[in-house]
Order: sequence, then structure tokens, then C-alpha cells
Amino acid sequence: MEFIQIIKDAQSLGITLSELKELKRGKNELDWVAVSQLLAEKRSQVLRDIGTLKQHLARIERYQTIISDCADRGSSNCR
Repeated sequence: MEFIQIIKDAQSLGITLSELKELKRGKNELDWVAVSQLLAEKRSQVLRDIGTLKQHLARIERYQTIISDCADRGSSNCR
């Protein structure tokens, strides 16, 4: 895999150039163990983000249900 493509792919996954710079071992070589560790950290962060987004989605759905029920009752003073 070409080094430039690795950089582009990494950036598309949210890895910064600064993070990549820390992973370099030579001019165009990476410390693959460190790369693997960084990907594991990124994966964990994505999973945490998914959990948070699922919680947000559940709250939104709950509010939509409350509002819909209120609107169905024709109440202008719903809480």
C-alpha cells in the first residue's frame, strides 16, 4: 500500500496528521504496532460515540411520542 494512500485512508477515519507523524519510524515507514494500537483507540471512541448517539436517539423518539400524543389529544397546554 502506498504511503500517500495510507495517509488519506487514515484521515478519512479521523486520524490527524499529527497522530500519524507520531507513528512514523522512517521517511515512509510506520510503526505498525503503534498504528494498530491507535486504531483500537479510535474503534473504542467510535463505539462510545455510537452509544451516546443511541441515547440521544432514544430521547428524541420519546419526545416525539409525547408530542404526538399531545397533538392527537388536541391539547394546546401539553407538558
